[in-house]
Amino acid sequence: MYKELLDTLVVPIVFCDLNHVIVYMNEAAGEKYKKRGGMSILGNSIFDCHKESSNIVIREIFGRMQAGLNEQITRDTDKIKIFMCAVRNELGELIGYYERYEHFE
Repeated sequence: MYKELLDTLVVPIVFCDLNHVIVYMNEAAGEKYKKRGGMSILGNSIFDCHKESSNIVIREIFGRMQAGLNEQITRDTDKIKIFMCAVRNELGELIGYYERYEHFE
């Protein structure tokens, strides 16, 4: 049921585990990243999908998430905001993260 719910979203969702492995992508993410391999990047490191400057940002924010941060803007323009968001279990322990998008027209 969760997969079906997330697949109805028009914004891409890419979820990574604590080892930075892409373990889930919704259909919108598969389309958005089609030129990079689409759904075939499942199981790969998120670091293989970004340039080094972006990887540095991901690592820095991930470190803050381990210390309790829940969300951080990674890109902020007039047309889009991108957030890196922590996912925690019922004990509040970090289990992974995903990107959240807000588009403006």
